[in-house]
Amino acid sequence: MIVDRAANAVVLAWLLLTALAVLVRDHLPAPDWLLIHVFLLGAVTNAIVAWTDRFATARLRLPAPPQWWPATRLLALNAGVAAVLRGATNGHPELATAGAAIVVGIVCAYVTVLTVRSRRAWRGRFGHVVAWYASSGLALIAGGTLGGWMASGRAPAMWHMRLEAAHMHANLLGWVGLALLGTLFALWPTVLRIRVPAALARLSLCLTVPGLVVAVIALAANARWIALAGLLLYTAGAALSLVPFVRTRRHTPAAWMLAAATAWFLIALVTDLVIVATRPPAEVAQGLEPLLPIALGGFVLLAVVAAIRSLRSRLSPPIAGVAVGCLLTALAVVFATSGQTEAPVQTVAASGTRVVDVTLANMRISPGTIEAAPGTRLVLRVTNKDAMQHDLRLDSGQATPMLDKGESATLTVPSVKGTIDGWCTVPGHRAAGMTMQIKTASHHTTASDQPDVMAHPSPGWKPYDAALKSAPGAKEHRVELHATDRQLEVAPGVQQTMWTFGGTVPAPVLRGKIGDTFVITLVNDTTMGHGIDFHAGSLAPDVPMRTIQPGERLTYRFKAEHAGAWLYHCSTMPMLQHIANGMYGAVIIDPPDLPSVDREYVLVQGELYLGQPGSAAQVAKMREGRPDAWMFNGTAAGYDHAPLTARAGDRVRVWVVDAGPSSSTAFHIVGAQFDTVYKEGAYLLRKGDPGGSQILDLAPGQGGFVETVMPEPGHYPFVDHDMRHAENGAHGILKVTR
Repeated sequence: MIVDRAANAVVLAWLLLTALAVLVRDHLPAPDWLLIHVFLLGAVTNAIVAWTDRFATARLRLPAPPQWWPATRLLALNAGVAAVLRGATNGHPELATAGAAIVVGIVCAYVTVLTVRSRRAWRGRFGHVVAWYASSGLALIAGGTLGGWMASGRAPAMWHMRLEAAHMHANLLGWVGLALLGTLFALWPTVLRIRVPAALARLSLCLTVPGLVVAVIALAANARWIALAGLLLYTAGAALSLVPFVRTRRHTPAAWMLAAATAWFLIALVTDLVIVATRPPAEVAQGLEPLLPIALGGFVLLAVVAAIRSLRSRLSPPIAGVAVGCLLTALAVVFATSGQTEAPVQTVAASGTRVVDVTLANMRISPGTIEAAPGTRLVLRVTNKDAMQHDLRLDSGQATPMLDKGESATLTVPSVKGTIDGWCTVPGHRAAGMTMQIKTASHHTTASDQPDVMAHPSPGWKPYDAALKSAPGAKEHRVELHATDRQLEVAPGVQQTMWTFGGTVPAPVLRGKIGDTFVITLVNDTTMGHGIDFHAGSLAPDVPMRTIQPGERLTYRFKAEHAGAWLYHCSTMPMLQHIANGMYGAVIIDPPDLPSVDREYVLVQGELYLGQPGSAAQVAKMREGRPDAWMFNGTAAGYDHAPLTARAGDRVRVWVVDAGPSSSTAFHIVGAQFDTVYKEGAYLLRKGDPGGSQILDLAPGQGGFVETVMPEPGHYPFVDHDMRHAENGAHGILKVTR
């Protein structure tokens, strides 16, 4: 009797701990996981072990167990539960595994002792109860073993999600569900005051147990349809528990409560069937998480009614108060777990290479969902901002090391296909909500698709060198350009496959004087045809601008007859795609007697179209003139993070070429006035003229330069004064010091 009271007190203590966890859940290391497991593993498991043993003893008139057994069972079981909770939430997998082993061992001993005692007792019409309780215990042994395996960190990462689904089904439908169904069949005769055929209970047992076994094994083995068949069998067996109620006309309030709770349970089972039928096993656990509080309500209502009936049967009066506590605590858990906010979603709809910052903090992975176009190469920069250790593992095989606070690591997903799950492998953290998903999404250009030009570039990024060197003294310039495909950072944290001349966007700047000869050798190192067109030369395009195939070489010779800032670009059709994907550069031919200046820069403005080069989505944006961003020298907002420099009083010359392929530009330096403007081979304004200029306006393919004297130290933004372009990447900083 003393041990019985102690068991009830332990159940009540776990309920109080659950209630306390609800109140301080925001300060817990694993809030949702702890709420569920303190309640289910602590309160409910203790209640099942103590109350089913008492119920079976009374119904079957079992001989008393050895005096030492109930107390030993109670102490060892709760030591194991405490070890699981402590180890899982504090990153000690060995402790969590040991605790799971203790819980499994105690339940195994409980089943063995109950079975041995029942063999020496009168079975009668309630003999099936022992089979129900033994099956329930075996289910906990299976579910607990799976949980311990996952907590140890030794379970294969690729299996984790489906093992979790199997673990949940074994524990909820097996350990809890079978125990309550067995009790229900034993309670109907008392509640309805009828004789319930033992054959009906045995038939239900013969359906539910094999169905559960099939479902658990199939979920672990990634066999969805076999799992569905097993759950259908289980549901059919569970539905038989309502037969006595349906066949009886006299329905007491207690009978209605039992029927309502059973119906609630069946509704949860049907929902489970839908989830299993519509999701692969790897996604079942995630789909069941919102269902768990609903299922808990049904289970607990069954337990409450069972406890009340036990009270009337004079089995254990304290159980009623504890059972009411179960119901209230379950409602608190339902409220707390169902009120959590969804993890943020980040859309990375354009393909190519995209860099996403991922943070680990407050038992959450943010963003919780990343949506990317099929084929996108994702680079995840993972940073732990929590006081405790975390990591990130993807079911596609990539994983970070365990990260301390402030540490970072990088994961690369070569090509996004389907759904990729990610989670923290610290025991308990995944169940607590430290999960994420990478999903494919069809591309629709929206504001969320635009690169974040306010973000920071990737570590190690270097800007295109905008400083323009003086024209060499030689009259002939020989240059070899290789057409190559390169992964380049085209906006802060955004990488994209670009088609290039010489491996950069823009291509290398060429400079000379009137009368100089340029001999350009083009080598095609790509897998498609390319050509080249120099606006700085005048000659028939038939031969020098022809397309050459992969592995071929072409020599292009021209003489610079006129000064100017000239564009060169790929000449292969469709030129829209080749230019927009990065195949352009500038040729600077100095006007006669061009004076020297303190600083001289060149900026080639181009449009950025994110996506797989040549894909239908990317080409559609090009044809409609919908760039994702605008760039100076191949990176949107690059010179915000690596400013150009000058000193106060310096004369600065900026050459500008508009590579388009579709957008014009209106180049402007905020806070400065141009006293020299040279556009398309002619001066529009010279130093000493009374007027000034604010804009160098260029159509696609045009070029020129401006000069200004920096009046004082400060930061002078330079922009395309078409603000659509400026606010989407066509801006930078000229930093002037003393």
